[in-house]
Amino acid sequence: MSDPTEDKVFEILARIARTKKPITLSTSVNHDLPIDGDDAAELIDSIWREFKTNFENFKFDQYFNEEGAGSFFSFGKKKKKSLVVQHLVDVIKQGFWSE
Repeated sequence: MSDPTEDKVFEILARIARTKKPITLSTSVNHDLPIDGDDAAELIDSIWREFKTNFENFKFDQYFNEEGAGSFFSFGKKKKKSLVVQHLVDVIKQGFWSE
């Protein structure tokens, strides 16, 4: 049986990542998909608009770079925490960001 929340999250991720690559619950949004910077901000905004999830406690910079901070500029920077799709779905279902 299909989960409508998961289906919508997969749809949003595929649109923002502009990929046909399979997205599963174990996919890392920020490590496996080309989502960072403005695309990451669009992801959070799209989830808020669709589900009204509260991201007040979400620390964007722990997961994503700001726009323009590509791989050349991130040399030597600490690797970002992984944001797995399952965690994102769980956050949506509880209605607010939690680690």
